[in-house]
Amino acid sequence: MELKPRLESNESRTHVELSRTYPVSRSKGFAYFMDVAAWDEWTTLTVVEPETTVWREPGDVVNYRYATPIAGVPLNGSAMLEEVRPEELVKMRLRTTGLPDAPVECAFSHAGLGAFTLTLMVHAEDPPGFFGAALQQLTMMETFAARDMRRCLDGLERTVNQLKAA
Repeated sequence: MELKPRLESNESRTHVELSRTYPVSRSKGFAYFMDVAAWDEWTTLTVVEPETTVWREPGDVVNYRYATPIAGVPLNGSAMLEEVRPEELVKMRLRTTGLPDAPVECAFSHAGLGAFTLTLMVHAEDPPGFFGAALQQLTMMETFAARDMRRCLDGLERTVNQLKAA
């Protein structure tokens, strides 16, 4: 297979967007989403020292370990909170060793009585040149981003259903 660098800027960006509706109020869903101590229950990230991590306003950082889709080797990373609009929007930037930065947007919207929809959007710039093209081909960034996002949405659904049953 021949690897070619991507020449057009619109082709050198990974973009994945997924949504899911949950049977709890938007305020409860948002509060749970912002609770980094609960991230291990539903995300693909393992939070480092969740009991001492503050995640409330722009500039706050969560350090994590991420098991990569390639060989399962855990990588260190951090999520920096860039914008918070309570019960509406969270913007963060994920920085994982060896992977392109990934700006993430999480939009919360009403979905009827006692329900909300969470929409996750991930954007990642591929590194420029041959390395960027090779990384995109080898890691299949969009495929793995979509897989991880689905795992997060599935995990959140399981957790929400357990909380409702309790």
